[in-house]
Amino acid sequence: MPRVRRVDIILASDEEQYKHYEAVDALYRQGKEVSIKEHKSGFPAVTVDCGDIHLLTDCLSLEAWWTTFGKQRTPPEQWTIFGKQRTPPAQAAKGKERHGPIPFDREP
Repeated sequence: MPRVRRVDIILASDEEQYKHYEAVDALYRQGKEVSIKEHKSGFPAVTVDCGDIHLLTDCLSLEAWWTTFGKQRTPPEQWTIFGKQRTPPAQAAKGKERHGPIPFDREP
């Protein structure tokens, strides 16, 4: 498999990063698969691959973009994150009710 040349946008401005994320989102909305994997350099670097777009970015700016813009869209049925198919939390929780306190309030 040939090596992919990635566009490094880690140090780019938020606006520049968001342009790239919007391009990925547009391809995703056309049916292209999006893959997000941890980069070998470690946290917070991740790789984002979708169609002809291959990015090296940080998960913090990606999460900030999703919080601001991505939530305005219909969530995907499946995401490929770190090589595993995952169901978005909102869809995984459909039909399931929480009972009892949130477990974070317990002492170890």
